[in-house]
Amino acid sequence: MEPERPSKSAAEIATLPPMGSTECAQFLRGAGPSLEPETLVYVIREATGIRNTELIQLASMHLVGTGDLGPPGTTRTHAERVILSVARRFGFNRDPAVLDEFFRACFDGMWDAILAGRSRKPFWEASFRNALYSKCIDIGRPVYHRWRKDVPIETLPPLSGPDVLGQTLALMGEETILEAIRKLPPSEAQASMLHWVEARPVDSPDPGSVKNLMGLSARQVHNLLANARRRLAQDPAVRALREAS
Repeated sequence: MEPERPSKSAAEIATLPPMGSTECAQFLRGAGPSLEPETLVYVIREATGIRNTELIQLASMHLVGTGDLGPPGTTRTHAERVILSVARRFGFNRDPAVLDEFFRACFDGMWDAILAGRSRKPFWEASFRNALYSKCIDIGRPVYHRWRKDVPIETLPPLSGPDVLGQTLALMGEETILEAIRKLPPSEAQASMLHWVEARPVDSPDPGSVKNLMGLSARQVHNLLANARRRLAQDPAVRALREAS
């Protein structure tokens, strides 16, 4: 069964030259930087099945990059932007050694999921950013708990976010809120992560806004957030956390 891919990715896949052909490799060289991450995951999985290392390398270059974080200001790939976003959330960007450890661990986890295949891990072709974000959160928690034991508490970054949910997150319920968000339907979870956790604007024309990252209208995003807020308000763990605060 095929995953429910974003419409732009589905359209891109429909126009791909035959997998394994010279035309397909040429297409990736030219159009690769503009392709959706779900499309690139699709290509990697298909190319793995036919053992075409050239296509794997071309798609990987645009999805992941070289595997080296590089200096600030470097143009980031799809995967790098997600990993760095989570790294900033945990504060790992303040410690180059921890950032490098986290960066490599996230790439390892991502590759394990992609190479597990479509039948086992279909969500990576349905919502790559959300799938990788969740993977990075899972990887980041133990790294953060170990790291903060060695870092003076006053140097740790404060957790903050907009509106009431963000204020609750800033208290002590980070893990509770994140777990509750991950239980939401995929689109609501992605919108919640981007807006409430990463504090991205919804309506901004900036490429990093929620509506642009998700490929939706601002109204659609606001509807997703409204639904997510209602579901979270009914979550027993979230309700207990807010009552305690």
